Amino acid sequence: MIRPTIKYLGTAITSKATVPGTIYTDLRNNGHLSEELLAGYNDVNYRWVSRDNWTYGREFEVDAKLLTKQVVNLVAEGVDTVSAIYINDQLVGRTVNQFV
Repeated sequence: MIRPTIKYLGTAITSKATVPGTIYTDLRNNGHLSEELLAGYNDVNYRWVSRDNWTYGREFEVDAKLLTKQVVNLVAEGVDTVSAIYINDQLVGRTVNQFV
């Protein structure tokens, strides 16, 4: 199984990701953030994280029989807030929600 990855188009960051998880946790676990988010002035220092789009990706293989189907259900548990879901560069779904 190939681990999920994160990618930030604003810089050259590509790292391993943990799903479910958060972008801040993934960046810290991969050494891109050196301290806790809420320590000192890090809420200001780490604002760059929230100012752009992040991409979570995953490569996977499917059985040839699945490719013959006209309809396939994709279950994505834990997708939150705003997302666009692509498979092979084709948009297959969107989410637009927020829990307050």
